[in-house]
Amino acid sequence: KEPLVMYSHESDVPRYERPDTPAAGDVSCGKTTDPNLIHKARQLVARVYAERGFIQRENISDDGVIGERHDPDQHNADYYVVIDHEDDVIATARTIRYEDARALDSFPLVRDHIEALDPAIVDDIENRYGWENVREISGLARDRAADPKKLAATQLYKAMFLDAWKENDGNEQVFVMACNPNLRTSLLQLFGDSIQQMGPPLDYPGQPAESVMFTTRAGAIETINRSKDKKNPYRKLHQQVVEFFLHGPEANTLDPHIVDALRAN
Repeated sequence: KEPLVMYSHESDVPRYERPDTPAAGDVSCGKTTDPNLIHKARQLVARVYAERGFIQRENISDDGVIGERHDPDQHNADYYVVIDHEDDVIATARTIRYEDARALDSFPLVRDHIEALDPAIVDDIENRYGWENVREISGLARDRAADPKKLAATQLYKAMFLDAWKENDGNEQVFVMACNPNLRTSLLQLFGDSIQQMGPPLDYPGQPAESVMFTTRAGAIETINRSKDKKNPYRKLHQQVVEFFLHGPEANTLDPHIVDALRAN
């Protein structure tokens, strides 16, 4: 059978609350290397994907995870989790890294849908940014009962973006993903032209999907600039986005271009 392509399916419009508010203060969020938490994250993905019809239940192993046959990208992925006060994983996502040995096969979106992607965008990623600076966001799942305020997905995006802004060693880091069309519309509203559609709608099981790429540094700078543009009808929203995503980290840990944009505004 064909490998399962993990899908960033969350379609809710993102919501923002500062992390020191009571609503967000009873959970923690970030990247983890803890095998137990990663296993719980993979169990959550398997459960949510089965409930939504993205996978068949017979493709889930006895220990409750999707096996390597259908998920060959688990070994070159960084897992992000939202955990509650009992160390239960209530939401998760992951970023898939480039591996020299696998080349473009490192990324399921490219590996399985290369013919559907705009060749000009694929060439631009290779020649302008380099595939080593690409991360594919996938495997986004949350326990809706444990996340009634719908904040977990946005907390995961914040953690992934902050790591991209910290890790980039001067290079622009690019996120790619297959996502629900509603999520793509929300991201476009939030981050403007730094969100690009990579091709026509994709044939994904269970739900429509669109391929997008996001230049993380350019997206941050554009949103910071728009948050102070008096002619911008979404100025208040962009101010909330900037406050949410950039509340917490030390300035000297961030990409200096982003710090410069904050100072300028």
